[in-house]
Formats: sequence, C-alpha cells, structure tokens
Amino acid sequence: MKNLLTLFLFLVTIGVAQAQNAQVDPIRDRAHQQAVRMQKVVALTPEQTTKVEEIFFQRATAVEAVNNNAALSPEQKAAEVAKIKREKETELQAVLTPEQYQKYQEMREERKKGK
Repeated sequence: MKNLLTLFLFLVTIGVAQAQNAQVDPIRDRAHQQAVRMQKVVALTPEQTTKVEEIFFQRATAVEAVNNNAALSPEQKAAEVAKIKREKETELQAVLTPEQYQKYQEMREERKKGK
C-alpha cells in the first residue's frame, strides 16, 4: 500500500510539472511564430531567426506594457506604440540584409491588403 501511495504521488508530481511546462507565454509564442514565418518567407539564417524572435518578443512586451499603463492617455499610448514600432523596424534593418528587409516589407504590405 505504501509503494502504491508513493507511486501515485510520484505520478501526480510529474503531471503537475508537465502542466506547468505546458503553460506558454502568449507573447513569446507569438514572437516565435512570427520569426518562423519570416524565416520561411525571407530566408533567415538560424542566427537571424533567433535575433528576430527576440526583437519581436521585446517589442511586443513593450507594447503590452504601454497598453496596460493606465496613466497614459490614448494619444500618449498611440505615440509610444508608434515609437516602439519604429524601433523594431530599425532593429530589424540591422539584422536583415537589404534584400531580406525588402521581402519583409513586401510581406507586411501583403498582410495589410489581406485585412
């Protein structure tokens, strides 16, 4: 009986640990998905993919912080978000080749038309 209880507690512990690992940060997940999509369309190297994912993650985190800041007016929020987007573009230009950045811009334009 003691062995059965020990086995049960062990299995419960493993289940809880797996459930905690399964919780995904939605911002991190979205950044990863965006980077993978760019990797396919723009032909990123593995190193570029990692850098692009981090850029997307950092900027999305910053946008979320701005949007959650109750002290800012809607106009201030819009200005801050625009600034963050400009910074993201500058960072992407530093990571991508000119040809890759051109493909990225074309990809963005196609997505805008699709909306």
